[in-house]
Parts: sequence; C-alpha cells; structure tokens
Amino acid sequence: MTRLLATCLAIFSLAGCATQEFGWSPHEAGCSNRGLGEALLVPDTSDLRRSDIRIGRLPDTGRGPGFMVQFARHRGGPFGEDGTPQLVLAVGDRERTCVEIVEEASCPVAARVYEDLSTLSLPVGFKFSDPSGITVLHGTQYFLASVDGEGNPLYWSYYGPGHPAQRALSSALDALLACAHVLRSTFDANGT
Repeated sequence: MTRLLATCLAIFSLAGCATQEFGWSPHEAGCSNRGLGEALLVPDTSDLRRSDIRIGRLPDTGRGPGFMVQFARHRGGPFGEDGTPQLVLAVGDRERTCVEIVEEASCPVAARVYEDLSTLSLPVGFKFSDPSGITVLHGTQYFLASVDGEGNPLYWSYYGPGHPAQRALSSALDALLACAHVLRSTFDANGT
C-alpha cells in the first residue's frame, strides 16, 4: 500500500512538469520559442481553409533553418465572400521560429507558384516497382499540406532523393525565398 501511495504521489507531482503540447501553427507574426518542425510535422487543420496550400522544407540538423510558406487564400467565408490572399512566411529551426504575414500581391512570384502547386500531382506509386529500403540516414524533409475546394485535407511529406514532388516543392520554395529576405534577417538577429 505504501508503494502504491508513493507511486501515486510521484505521478501527481510530476504531472505539473509536462512539456508543452507538440504541434502548433504559425498564424501570428513575430518570433517564438517553438520549432518550425512542429508546425510542419503536425499541421493544425484549423489554419488551412479551402484552397490553402502550405509547403515547407526542413534541412538536416546543422544545415541552416527551415522555410515554410502558407498560401492563405481566404476563400469561401461564411457568406461566400473572399478575403485578401496572404502569405504566411516562416523561418525556423528546432527551437525557434519567426513568422511574417504579407499580402500575396507583395510577392511577385507568389501567384505563379500557387498556380503551379495547385496543379501538382503526387505519384502515389513512386518507386513501387523498385523499392529501395532506407536510402538516406540524414537529409532534407519536404512537406505539403492543403485543403481542396470541397474541404478534403491532404498531408504529404518526403525524405529521400529524387521524388518528382520534391523537385517541384524545392523550386517553389527557392522562388519564394526572395519574399522572405527581411524575415530571414529577423530570424538571424533573434538567434541565441
């Protein structure tokens, strides 16, 4: 009985030491002590509306910060109205993230990138005929999340070489980096 009581006391006293919940969504501008990987690995569906697309890239440890862009289209409000399309730009590592929200029109390449991404097809059978097992132990991970016009969510991530969608996402993120140069400077300035 004393053992049970001691175990219960230990559990209840440690309950207050729990860490914060994993997963968050970068929907407010500014810098925070949350890792970008949390937003990409466990995307919050409430922040993705119909026709929104979120893409991201997390380099391997020690290879610089990751980058995320969400096309927040603000389509289909409660009365069918559309809002002003925005970009949610985020630069971060495992421990901190800086977010900037800008109007999509302020980023000249954004409309073209959005259209390219909206027609992207994922080859479900990639390497089905020639599975290769573990091909890399460390590498860059790519992420794609969206909600289609009927409200169906899509979450995809890829880690490894040569996937056709990886090339499309990398190209899109590289093009959008020009719109995040101030954000990258803010992230670097807020480093520890």
